[in-house]
Amino acid sequence: MPAPTYRRLSLLRGRLEELLGSPAFNHQEGDFVSVTLTDPSRPEGPMDALRKRFPHVLVLTFEPEGARQDARCYRARVAGRDDRAIAEEFVQHVRNAPATDGERRLLADAFEAVRTPEMNREAG
Repeated sequence: MPAPTYRRLSLLRGRLEELLGSPAFNHQEGDFVSVTLTDPSRPEGPMDALRKRFPHVLVLTFEPEGARQDARCYRARVAGRDDRAIAEEFVQHVRNAPATDGERRLLADAFEAVRTPEMNREAG
């Protein structure tokens, strides 16, 4: 009867580029790994990149360097704010960088496109 392959569990923490390129992590390439990325902004496609070197990634989390934590519940954080401001804060949260002018315009256009005549009367 086949038995599962034994693998160690390794906890890796650092920036994506460091985890992918540093020989310091050679011994973890065959392990089950839990990765915490600390890049200041969320890298694009990190799981695919990590799986090329660490094919047994089980967990991927983000704890960006310099990010501030807000202990308030979601309802408290959005109270009294409009949809566009909430969406811009979401972009900030995901990337740890503010929305660009172009992204702010896209968000404004998107929210305007879905507004109903009733919503416009309520706002005005």
